[in-house]
Amino acid sequence: MGERLAETERKYETAVSEAGPGGSDPGARTPEALEGLEELAGVAEVRRPEPDRLDAVYYDTADLALAAHRTTLRRRTGGQDAGWHLKLPTTRPDTRTEVHAPLGDAAGAPPDELRTEIAAIVRGRPLAPVVRLRTLRRRTLLVDAAGRTLAEIAHDEVRADLAGADTPADSANPSPSPDSAPAPEPAWTPGPAWTETEVELADGDPGLLDAVEERLLAAGMHRSSSASKLAHALGDHLVPPLPRPPAVPASAGQTATGYLHEQLTALLALDPAVRRAEEDAVHRMRVATRRARSALKSFGRELDRKVTDPLGAELSGWPARSGWSATGRC
Repeated sequence: MGERLAETERKYETAVSEAGPGGSDPGARTPEALEGLEELAGVAEVRRPEPDRLDAVYYDTADLALAAHRTTLRRRTGGQDAGWHLKLPTTRPDTRTEVHAPLGDAAGAPPDELRTEIAAIVRGRPLAPVVRLRTLRRRTLLVDAAGRTLAEIAHDEVRADLAGADTPADSANPSPSPDSAPAPEPAWTPGPAWTETEVELADGDPGLLDAVEERLLAAGMHRSSSASKLAHALGDHLVPPLPRPPAVPASAGQTATGYLHEQLTALLALDPAVRRAEEDAVHRMRVATRRARSALKSFGRELDRKVTDPLGAELSGWPARSGWSATGRC
């Protein structure tokens, strides 16, 4: 079972962000905004370890299904946490769930334990490399009087390569292959290069993120327009994320689709928990399934019944086909 942790971080960029490892962009050195951080409340010491060189390959389906669900899967060498990393969205601001797995002996297929986490999104389709990122990382550690790291600031120079001559999303779907089969090494083509600064909370209070942000904004930085390095690398090739329903529905139709969106999100989030046989996960998935089925009936006048009636029938028989008992156990 992979190690799971919550990652809370904010990402920033400068007005001029085109650069690469060893480039001449103004962001190539640690920004002046990161000087004098000892003045921040709770910070007793600032440490700056030697730079790290990171090499990460990101995996996705041919149509970038993971990226569309704000999910990233990578294999990274170099730095403090080499290995396989899966990052999943959460409902908490600036926070994602990160699942780690060992690096392994050589590049190959993603570990089964991580594939289980994304099975409901991938749905048996092959995973292949789509982006390679090479990063020169300069870290700044904010440490308290007890020696605990409160936050880590990473100033990154990034260079991206894209898989294949065509965009990943436009490439033909590869023929199905066993989940455990390693994907062939792609022909990399040069992509964008840029610098960015990440501030990740460790043992510190969330208010420390605000204090660091105030300094970065005052120095001319701004919140990154990209949710992740992968999104930045893909640029226009990125499939738009699944639309979120409006916070305040303006019609019965929006109310229906918003509620159904909640249940779909719950089903996708619960799928890996069910596969891991977590306590109460099957019961919660049954509840989400029942609510979705009920909504399809209740909002029938607002929906296309030719589409939703077969879906409702499928949901009705799903628990039995999945081997779920009335007690909520497989």
